[in-house]
Amino acid sequence: MLAGGTIPAEYIADPSVYWTVFLLDLGIVVPITVAVSLSLLRGAVWARKAIYGLVGWYALVTIAVLALFVSMLVHDDPNVTVGTVIVLFIATLLITAFTVWVYRPFFRRTTLR
Repeated sequence: MLAGGTIPAEYIADPSVYWTVFLLDLGIVVPITVAVSLSLLRGAVWARKAIYGLVGWYALVTIAVLALFVSMLVHDDPNVTVGTVIVLFIATLLITAFTVWVYRPFFRRTTLR
């Protein structure tokens, strides 16, 4: 759109929703992801706590988007294909598996003394 190409159908359908999602992703999620990731690499203590919220958010959002796309597919929406749903399903499985791996310390059994 910025390069003079065609305007996406999603934008034409509802510009407010389009910009809300666009700004949420690029204005909030991407900077937080970069900050937490770089801080983890540098060993920052706060980043070890922030990663739980970040991966939890990614897991919940991918599940919600998958459910949305499946619903769109069931209702014959022309903006979604079976291939898109399959790719999103695989991505959701991978992100959910990573989230479970990150959260595994919370599920360890501990003995009280």
